[in-house]
Amino acid sequence: MNRPLALTSRPLARPRRLARALAGAGALAAAALLAATLLAAPVPAALAAPASSGQPSASTPPAGSREISFSLITATAKGPDLRGRFAYNSVAPGTVIKDHVVIINHDGQAAFSLYGTDATGTTLKNVLTLLQPSQQPTGIGSWIRFATSSAPTLNLVMGANQAIDEQFSVTVPANATPGDHTGAVVAALGLPRKDDKGQNVIIYQRIALEVALRVAGPLSPGLRVSSVSAGFHNPLSPFGTGAAIVTFVVTNTGNVRLTGTSSVAVTGPFGEKATAEPPALPVVLPGDAVKVTASVPGLFPAGPLTAKATVTPSFPPLLKSADEKLPPASTDAGSLFAVPWMLLLLIVLLIALSVGLRYFLRWRRRSQRSLVEAAIARARTDSSTASTASTASTASTTSAAESSTGTTA
Repeated sequence: MNRPLALTSRPLARPRRLARALAGAGALAAAALLAATLLAAPVPAALAAPASSGQPSASTPPAGSREISFSLITATAKGPDLRGRFAYNSVAPGTVIKDHVVIINHDGQAAFSLYGTDATGTTLKNVLTLLQPSQQPTGIGSWIRFATSSAPTLNLVMGANQAIDEQFSVTVPANATPGDHTGAVVAALGLPRKDDKGQNVIIYQRIALEVALRVAGPLSPGLRVSSVSAGFHNPLSPFGTGAAIVTFVVTNTGNVRLTGTSSVAVTGPFGEKATAEPPALPVVLPGDAVKVTASVPGLFPAGPLTAKATVTPSFPPLLKSADEKLPPASTDAGSLFAVPWMLLLLIVLLIALSVGLRYFLRWRRRSQRSLVEAAIARARTDSSTASTASTASTASTTSAAESSTGTTA
């Protein structure tokens, strides 16, 4: 049922007090999503609140547009509550669940849309990814209907400072498969504006509350590690250690949501081993996969290295299964050949320096020999010139003496 919340004579007082109370309880957090697009262009997928937190969502206005701030909060027939997400455990096929959501418009009059959609996966930061608004849900999103609308989407025109408690239902099909189904209830607001070229565009604000439902039946939890690849980051120091960069894919092969921890071990050519533990896995939805990258430091690039990735699955708090230990999953990446490029470069430089020094010394010896030979040649030339001059001087003295004798006679 579409039920406006009772407001005091100061219209915004109750929504604001409600928001402050939720924030004071640690339950109000921003999970707004902004996607700007041309009218004819597809709209990017919205994102729900982090799958590991239970918090209501509030929008943030897009830059450069008329400010419209609104919130979407889990509720009951009596008003908002602090669940932060919708979770339904062990639901039999064919069951119809009724629940409530409150949308609060903190600003001027605006047109909002409420609809259900499917989750497509999670990011490494544990944030749900949802279908694009142009895509029709085929899973739990198609099970969601609002009490005051026969269509999948409920359109609301809300006045300034208005809050509405809206009832919706989740109808589980009789042939629903056992296990976890994840989607979201989304509130969307489109604001017209002009871009830098003067063209009309729509700025969309979207916020979403996660809907997690487990259909009763046999559960088969399991994670698989695949597509392991490795590279090597060489150190700047020729004698330092580097890091192996190992990337692998974790796939949820079962029908329940799983999280877990992972570790990577890299073994060197002489049996030395280095390990690293990447951050905890996000909540991986059934059939979804996440790519994990880990850096394993403390390895010397001395030839073949072998990388191994291991994942230990566990159940997340939401829709937690019975306490049971799940078998770890692991796989090898094969051999990675790490080349000590800096050391090889140092060796090449030393060889080049040695060869260059050898040629320099040889050139220097030749230059010195040439200088010595030139000096000897000059000395010989000077000695020959001096000898010739001495002979000429002797001859001149003898001639002068003979002339003097003749005159005396």
